[in-house]
Amino acid sequence: MASVEIRGLEKSYGSTVKALQDIDIHIESGSFFTLLGPSGCGKTTLLRSIAGFLTPDRGEIHIDGQRIDTVPAHRRDIGMVFQDYAIFPHLSVADNVGFGLKNRGVSGQALRQRVAEALATVQLDAYAERMPTALSGGQQQRVGLARAMVIRPQLLLMDEPLSNLDAKLRLELREDIRDIQKQLGITTVYVTHDQEEALVISDRICVMNKGVVEQIGTPWEIYKIPQRRFVAGFVGSMNFFPAQHDSRGGIAMFGGSFAGPTLASVPAAAEAAVRPEDISIVRPGAAVPAGLRLATTVAKLSFMGREAQYTLKAADGSIVLVHLPNPELSLLSLSGHAMEIVIPWERIIWFDPASGDRVGAVAA
Repeated sequence: MASVEIRGLEKSYGSTVKALQDIDIHIESGSFFTLLGPSGCGKTTLLRSIAGFLTPDRGEIHIDGQRIDTVPAHRRDIGMVFQDYAIFPHLSVADNVGFGLKNRGVSGQALRQRVAEALATVQLDAYAERMPTALSGGQQQRVGLARAMVIRPQLLLMDEPLSNLDAKLRLELREDIRDIQKQLGITTVYVTHDQEEALVISDRICVMNKGVVEQIGTPWEIYKIPQRRFVAGFVGSMNFFPAQHDSRGGIAMFGGSFAGPTLASVPAAAEAAVRPEDISIVRPGAAVPAGLRLATTVAKLSFMGREAQYTLKAADGSIVLVHLPNPELSLLSLSGHAMEIVIPWERIIWFDPASGDRVGAVAA
């Protein structure tokens, strides 16, 4: 296990594209750390800089206190799992896994034993003599994982290893990767653009955008307590609405004025954000929760099995998304009907529209 320290890392392509801008990251030993962001945000550039495939323009990378950004890639003691498997088609599964060991001078019984252990870890011990063409995509990716682990690296890097697999296989393999990483205790840096994947498997997540770090935190912190407008919008579904204080001490939103809590730290003009699952519908005879009460019309209804998504339209034309878990049949035929909703004040997150920073109190 090894900790990773990245200090002031920068990387540009040409004179106009700044792929990384002043990146400072600390990764704890033994943790599963995910770089999350859209295409072109710099996450793969950062991963390849750690691996030694790219040379940063400035900054330092330390592994367990040793600076490695000036060390050649093959001497960094790092395992890498690629998006496209990158296994040798002319070698058997066992020979693919043992390739790195042979390059390190391991041979004979020691090599065979470590290959067998690695294949057992990824549940491929019965496939040692098969050729890659006889394997499924998921099995080939397991071979790539075993090959990276068998050298017992101090750091394991994964570059979107599940993106070429079908949806069901991705779900299965991501759980296996998480279990294997915890079993072996290898510090792991994982790149993905899939928000759900990052939330499920990570100890900590680094959300990147346009070459900068937007926020680093636990999956709970990233989803529930976003500190930047970009993070709130990128991770999961989020409603955003313009808002401002009015002369009566309320909040002007949706074309009306609402009596809300005093938000002295919120700027005069702000942007309100709320998760679709935090909004309640008002039902006849049921208790109405406290909050911003709003009349809407159901513009569209999408049934997604375990939940339903309502696309609602307020009087001022604002669109509000509402997620209801375990929807009842009576709620699935309301397209075009009026629906009253309540947005709890304590679930609203406030952002400064100019800076994109979060402002105001943090909800529990």
